[in-house]
Amino acid sequence: MPGWARVVAAAILGAIGLFVYAVVQDVATEVDPVPTALVEAAVGTDGALLVTVSSCNKNPTATVTESADSVTVTAFAPPPGVSGEDCLDGVTVFLEQPLADRRLVDGSTGRTVPVSPRTLPAP
Repeated sequence: MPGWARVVAAAILGAIGLFVYAVVQDVATEVDPVPTALVEAAVGTDGALLVTVSSCNKNPTATVTESADSVTVTAFAPPPGVSGEDCLDGVTVFLEQPLADRRLVDGSTGRTVPVSPRTLPAP
């Protein structure tokens, strides 16, 4: 085999090795989402809630439970929940009834979350 062919073959094998390593690392690092604390919340013009969580671009999700006097939102994201402004992500939660005078409760901590008085545009 000519010398240039060995170099090409080595480059191809190296690229395949890097690809396999990247795929294995990605699969190995996937974990189940865990409850993640809410950082803040605001009401959209359509009545939906935009809750902010510290999930560092890990595609957070949320569940909502409504009662007559409160709305409980539990956000979920893969751990760890690193704090930091550059790691904040928003999740839009649609309510069956407007928030109105009901308090917003963080389902992961049980604390009341202040809702910003500003109204955000609909998502």
